Amino acid sequence: MLQIINEIKSKGVDNAHIIVLNLEGKSGEGITIDENSFDNYLQFGGLPQRFEEIDGNGIHQYLIDLFKSIIEKDVFGNHKKINKTMFDQIGKYIISTTGRAFSALSISKSLKNGLTNDEYKSISKTIFSYSEYLEECYFMTECLPYYLKGKERLKGVKKYYAIDVGLRNTLGNVIDLDDTFALKGIVYNELKARGYEVKYGKMRNREIDFIAIKG
Repeated sequence: MLQIINEIKSKGVDNAHIIVLNLEGKSGEGITIDENSFDNYLQFGGLPQRFEEIDGNGIHQYLIDLFKSIIEKDVFGNHKKINKTMFDQIGKYIISTTGRAFSALSISKSLKNGLTNDEYKSISKTIFSYSEYLEECYFMTECLPYYLKGKERLKGVKKYYAIDVGLRNTLGNVIDLDDTFALKGIVYNELKARGYEVKYGKMRNREIDFIAIKG
């Protein structure tokens, strides 16, 4: 995937993006979008080849294989000394928890217990690098804070959203159709597909999930 994007950029297209099928594109022209089709999309996402699979098990395996094949080529191929087992574990965790404020330190503490502060900081640096590799592979995109007031800084805390909700669910073994973070991911990707620059913010101590800017 990374190689394809680089080839596109080499031809002078600097703002290339990966966008999966949205719910309308998944349903097809003339097909009614109902509760069942939405639940299916919410669980399995909109990556095109997944519609060739006949059941949930097939879709699950396709998404797992897709993750492995891209990681093998675009991450392990470019970073020869990387700990493959550690990246696989942490990479899946990062993608499956997208939609939340990203903190490499918090992730390191949730994955490893009983370490010293220096050890946590060391792992945090590794996790931050892993998040950048995943973004480079177009598994997820960052959502930056929008400063609603000049004095009200959000300290650069960013969020990530998975490029596809089905991939997020599969890597995290999630089957919760009431998962608000999965729903937010669908909204975020839809706004991006419609050409908006998307950020998040805060006002009066309450978070604004999306600030959509166009033009």
